[in-house]
Amino acid sequence: MNGFRKNKGIVLELTSLLDVIMIMLFWVMTDVSASADSQKEDAKAQVQAVTQQLEEQKQKSADELEKLREDMQKQIDEAYKKAESINSNAAKNQQALDGYTQGMLISLDMRNENGTDKLYISRNDEDIMTVTHDEDISGRLISLFEGLGAADGEVMLAAVVYDGDAVLYRNMRIVENAVQAVSDKYENVYFTYINTSK
Repeated sequence: MNGFRKNKGIVLELTSLLDVIMIMLFWVMTDVSASADSQKEDAKAQVQAVTQQLEEQKQKSADELEKLREDMQKQIDEAYKKAESINSNAAKNQQALDGYTQGMLISLDMRNENGTDKLYISRNDEDIMTVTHDEDISGRLISLFEGLGAADGEVMLAAVVYDGDAVLYRNMRIVENAVQAVSDKYENVYFTYINTSK
């Protein structure tokens, strides 16, 4: 025993090292947990923002769709009204043409009698009025056609019959101006001119 020494082992105290390791581990876990919570909140906020954008886009799309529907319905209504108007006008035109084929025509017959030009107006061979060139032919014609139903939209066909060799040009121009005034006032009254001169 004299030459040998007993080797007593070295005892390391690990308790304080374990405490430090536990503190570091606890700190890392807390930091990871806080970071995870922060990321979770960020993700929630992003999801809410995207959801809100989608809702706004959905509402905007719904509003645009509703506006398109309203515009489409308005166009359909206008087209329907136009079709009704076209059908109504076609019926009136057909009725006027049927009346024309049966001799139902307003005749404005310009004649020169004893050196005086007179305008004989008749409908269905019935004399309505006689107008001389010095009267207000335009006003008389407008009131006549209004009385016959032009103001109610009735389609009327009229013929201005004259002898170009007999009536005076200036008197014929007065009649033409009067006829033009009626045409300007009532789009549903149609005139034609018939010159009987040879």
